[in-house]
Amino acid sequence: MTGTEENGALFAFENPSLSPLLDPYTLFTESVSQAVYAASTPVSSGSDLSWLLDALSFNGQNHTSITGGEAYLEGDDRLEVRSGGTVLFRAGQPGRYPVARTGAQPTLAEMVEAARELAEATIGANCGQARLHLISARETQEGWLIQFGYQLDGSSVWLYEDGWAAQFLVRDGFVTQFTLQFRTYTDTGEQAVLLPADRAAAILPTLTRQPRELVLQYRDQGESLVEPIWVAQ
Repeated sequence: MTGTEENGALFAFENPSLSPLLDPYTLFTESVSQAVYAASTPVSSGSDLSWLLDALSFNGQNHTSITGGEAYLEGDDRLEVRSGGTVLFRAGQPGRYPVARTGAQPTLAEMVEAARELAEATIGANCGQARLHLISARETQEGWLIQFGYQLDGSSVWLYEDGWAAQFLVRDGFVTQFTLQFRTYTDTGEQAVLLPADRAAAILPTLTRQPRELVLQYRDQGESLVEPIWVAQ
């Protein structure tokens, strides 16, 4: 797949001297191709979800059908499994997913680790040849918002509209909300050839006048195949 894009456009460069608009600290490799992956959704309502309920320590006895999926209820806590592979949790009262801590208040590292463990036990255990990476952890009015994404061959996967694969809210020492977006990636054995550097360098000035960092990224909008692209950000 080749092309150009800014905030969704793609580029390919091997030598940053080819364009003055490149961030001067952009790192390049000599590779001009990378693997193409098959993508699928391993979780949906109506399938066997016992492993997911076990991973989340959730009782599956009390559940009901909702528009586009199923909802599992335990006390005031609610777990929703959508038909498109999205899982949402909302705690009625904090307590189900405590953050392990050594002091009176959990550190940021401890909050990230609690979120990571939940992510690895769920989407991380079903993502095929991808792996998880931390995207961000920031404080909001509601608590700490922690996001993880998928990586393929060391390159991030921009998933759907927001880019992340899992998002957690940590408040008062507990994970109180999360959203998981399940995807499985399998190497097809094919290689995507990226746009040659000289062609990309000629196109870049028509798209932006601001210096940009170029990163190799996979875009997954729910298709059956995902391919690498160069993204200016």
